[in-house]
Amino acid sequence: MYRVLKKAMIRLIEKKSKRLFVSFSYCPTCDDKLDGLPVQDIHATAYACPDDHRFLQYQKEVLSIETEQAAALEPARDTVNNDMSIIEYWLSNEGVRSCLNNQLAEILQNIYWCGESHEHVRPKDETFKYCPLCGSELDDFEQYDVWVQGKRCGNGHEFYERGGRLNFTVDGESRHLVGEMSEEVLASLIDGWLKDNPRLTRQLPPQIRDVLERYRH
Repeated sequence: MYRVLKKAMIRLIEKKSKRLFVSFSYCPTCDDKLDGLPVQDIHATAYACPDDHRFLQYQKEVLSIETEQAAALEPARDTVNNDMSIIEYWLSNEGVRSCLNNQLAEILQNIYWCGESHEHVRPKDETFKYCPLCGSELDDFEQYDVWVQGKRCGNGHEFYERGGRLNFTVDGESRHLVGEMSEEVLASLIDGWLKDNPRLTRQLPPQIRDVLERYRH
């Protein structure tokens, strides 16, 4: 009986895990083909087109009850302040990544992309012109939420854009595709995290604070 229940639970987990990510085929910026891109964040999947427009899709939101434990977590060891190694530690180890705020993790992933290749050019803005599911042009449409811009393609795929994110719903579950940050956006978010804010301070491990400080300067 135990083995039957265990197998049923495994199948349920596998079925759920397959729904965590939506497969995208087209670059929302230039309509070229999207391919998978290696990513350090184990809670995300990444895509890039031949023109190197980069996008992230996150598996889930981390609850605030978990992120407020982050500042007390064990830091990476033997890194000699190597920022790329420090970022890899925080993004690729479930024990610490599961307590990181997703926006903070996104910042680290963007810093990593910049640091691993000096030839990589960041976008000047985050524009979503094409449907990532079918490649059709996206048109604006009116909807009730004044904080987001509704976008819809000719095949009826609907998205809601705000701050470099395309939000949408699949099988009743919320999903979003995140464009790579421009340098201006990245710098602004880093400044926000480094401010003396007690709520953010509890979510910011000192080792990551040092990485943000070094990147800013």
